[in-house]
Amino acid sequence: MAIVKTRPFAVASEASVDLNVNLVEPPVELEELVGKWEPGQDVTVGVQARLRPEFWTETGIDTSEPVRLTVTATCFSARAAWIESAYFQEGADGWTATTAVTIDGAVSGEQAIVEAVVSGPGRTKSEDVRFAIHDHAKLWESTPVRVPLEEVSGFPTSAISFEVAERYQVPWMVEVSEGAEATQSYSTAVRLYLNTDLDVGMKIIKTEAPDETFMMIETEIQFAVLHALWRTANDWTENELIEIAKENSDSLAALGLQYASNLGASFKEAMRLAHEEPLKLLAIARERQRFMGKKARKA
Repeated sequence: MAIVKTRPFAVASEASVDLNVNLVEPPVELEELVGKWEPGQDVTVGVQARLRPEFWTETGIDTSEPVRLTVTATCFSARAAWIESAYFQEGADGWTATTAVTIDGAVSGEQAIVEAVVSGPGRTKSEDVRFAIHDHAKLWESTPVRVPLEEVSGFPTSAISFEVAERYQVPWMVEVSEGAEATQSYSTAVRLYLNTDLDVGMKIIKTEAPDETFMMIETEIQFAVLHALWRTANDWTENELIEIAKENSDSLAALGLQYASNLGASFKEAMRLAHEEPLKLLAIARERQRFMGKKARKA
């Protein structure tokens, strides 16, 4: 299905372009990729498009003019995108274009979104010949196709190469999306990134790291969530945040309320600590976890 938008030039209808998206590597169906993909493995997506006769009449373009298919694969968690394109050529099956875009597995995680655009010299219907043609106009856009890489269960986590993604060389990082809202699902608001470049990162992925490592990760996530919620303090009262948490167990507010409870603090106090006294919050979290807490033997 295509996305139809109002533009200052003639565009093609949804049905005027046939689009096929398939996996080239690994050679499995899209819905089977989650069980086959491994962190670091590249994924190549093939895209084939065919222009129906009505495409030319609807856009007012002559078949002698160049029309291009552009495919973009975007991995938002990795903040990366890959683009490939091909011009339509006339053949036995009509006007077709075929290309393939490779998603870099070293920096990707969770999912990628593939979108196709057909562009060409758009007709503006302007009486002024200088503005009658809009070069490289988006004449048709596909509905985004989701390419799932990892099963989304438990806390949102992605294992990627920090070196390739140009991140600091640390075992893990916790990131909160810009402008995260209390009502937003925490699965889209906060994410844990694990570094596949380091041995300790791989041990975390395989759950072979010491318990203290997972405690440190949990503390960082608690801080990140509570600090993000503090930024929304002017939008919501403490009671309103609690109501949001009760109504939606997947919300960022619900996760923050759970963390506040774990710390033995009120929601308001936990958010305040995250902003004003982060070291105190860290100490409370470690005490509650009994972080490395075996008592020393007395002489």
